[in-house]
Amino acid sequence: MIRLFDYIKSGQYDEYDLTLTELLFSNASKNAYYQLKNRLIKEIEESLLLLHKPQNEEYSIYKLLQLVNVFSSKAEYDKSLFYLQKAEKLANKTNNTLVLNVIYDKWMDDIGSMMSETEIQGFEMKSLGNLENSLTEFKYKVLVSSLRTKLSKANFSSKSTQTIAEILDETIRTLKIENKALSSTKLRLRLNESIRNVLLIRKQYKELSEYLIEDFSRFENESIFESQIEEKIKQLTWIINVLLRLKRVAEMNIYISQLEKVLDAPENSRLSERYKWLFAQCKLISFTYNNQLGNAIELLESLVPEKDKVPHFPIFVNLNLAVLHYYNKNIEISLDYLAKIILDDSFGKISTPLQLTVLIVELVLRVENGDHFYAKNKYGSLRRKYRNHLTNKDYKRDKDFLDLLRDLIKDKQKERVNPVLLQKIKGFIEASPPFEPGSNEVICYHLWLEAHMRKITYFERVLQEIKC
Repeated sequence: MIRLFDYIKSGQYDEYDLTLTELLFSNASKNAYYQLKNRLIKEIEESLLLLHKPQNEEYSIYKLLQLVNVFSSKAEYDKSLFYLQKAEKLANKTNNTLVLNVIYDKWMDDIGSMMSETEIQGFEMKSLGNLENSLTEFKYKVLVSSLRTKLSKANFSSKSTQTIAEILDETIRTLKIENKALSSTKLRLRLNESIRNVLLIRKQYKELSEYLIEDFSRFENESIFESQIEEKIKQLTWIINVLLRLKRVAEMNIYISQLEKVLDAPENSRLSERYKWLFAQCKLISFTYNNQLGNAIELLESLVPEKDKVPHFPIFVNLNLAVLHYYNKNIEISLDYLAKIILDDSFGKISTPLQLTVLIVELVLRVENGDHFYAKNKYGSLRRKYRNHLTNKDYKRDKDFLDLLRDLIKDKQKERVNPVLLQKIKGFIEASPPFEPGSNEVICYHLWLEAHMRKITYFERVLQEIKC
């Protein structure tokens, strides 16, 4: 069995490779192999359960219920009741209404005859109360699921389409959800999360911003956030990010100030530490798009002493510093920060898209800095190293931009303007999606080409787009 496990784990064979029958059995018996494989699968499944049981409280509850069965079968009802009460306590702690139904069902079947009338009445009250709670929980799930389905099919660009509130009201009426259930903070937070996720996936940023801001205001007015501070932080970051996508920087700054106020409150010090880096990114965005580059650079440099607390710190800070110094027309300093990323031992371990992003930024800066010979060689090595990725359709935009950079380098070396290249650039710009702040393109390809053609800086073009 261990040999079979090692063969499959090596990657040379998969479980359906009949060569394994020859390696493991002298008579190449298929039946013996299938029996062995099934045994191995069973052992792995048992091992996984044992490995993860400390993290799974439901597993612990069912283990206690198995002990209830053991002692009930022996008619040792006092011990059976002891383990049943332990299971009930744990299920109540995790608010697991479905498991509580199982517990009360066992109580009724196995222990009921041993209970006094008072104990039975208390048990019945708990059982009925839990049944009502589990029914409400089920209705929550049906409501969220039904709403998610309707939102995913809604066409918000059509004038005849219902608003989110109307879709929600119609779903509630159809499912006959009581007002009492609708007042639940738990349900309202769950609905908020479900709606925002659907709208984000569909890239309905306008509708998402309206919904988030309205719901946030309602939660504030009803004091829901007083006991849900972390949820308030999460919703503020959602609002900030969606307003950034919509280029509504002035509004975004209002919510960044609110987030700062929440995190600065002494009673939220624990959460402040947890969300420190998220807030730093929000402030960085605000400083950058408000043309406060000095403040943005100072903020990033202040984070350096805490670099050990952040995964991929050299990428996060050095790439942002490189871009900020580029915006500030300090290309040599920017290239120094990029070199820190590329020469770091961790560079080869990061994802291929991120590697390409960094190297394309360096190539752009080399072109702007007039390092044409270096840029030409860099382009060649980049195309060779990532040729397999750049033939993939997912990288088509990167490939097309790189080819335009190559042609630009040739033109600059020959000191001429190629009308064919100008047409290619125009076609690339026209085919590009709208600029999205915070997208994966650290330098937006088509905005950079526009700036290059108009002989303005890339950052000037970005600020024009932000304020449009």
